[in-house]
Amino acid sequence: MKCEEPGAESCTLVFTREDGEIFPVADNASLLDRVIGSAGELAVRVKGKKTPKFLFWGNRLVVENFEVLD
Repeated sequence: MKCEEPGAESCTLVFTREDGEIFPVADNASLLDRVIGSAGELAVRVKGKKTPKFLFWGNRLVVENFEVLD
């Protein structure tokens, strides 16, 4: 999990799956706080779902739960 704009007070979170596929993350305040507090990048295991994709809308990851990995 990382910020697209590292160093900013807030950022757009993106999740990169182990196979390299990248998903923008829907708003999640607690996850955002953890990522910003860890210099903009954090290894996590997430439980969530993707939103449906329609044209250029959607295909976002809605994080229901996450676990920070070492």
